[in-house]
Amino acid sequence: MSIDNLIGPVVLGEAALIHPVVVIISFVCGAILFGVVGLLIAVPVVVCIKTTLEHYYAEPIADGDAERRAPTG
Repeated sequence: MSIDNLIGPVVLGEAALIHPVVVIISFVCGAILFGVVGLLIAVPVVVCIKTTLEHYYAEPIADGDAERRAPTG
């Protein structure tokens, strides 16, 4: 086991803002499902899924909350 197998997912996970275990799982799933092409697109697909879920499941700020938090002056 080379150092790239340990350090690679950590660095890639920090760059993409996802957990290193998710990077490893996405590599394995991508390789099983689509081979070499799956390895290449695994992390970008996971980041797209993460961004989509964050967008749709983020708690929206109500208009009343924004008015109360706005500075007066």
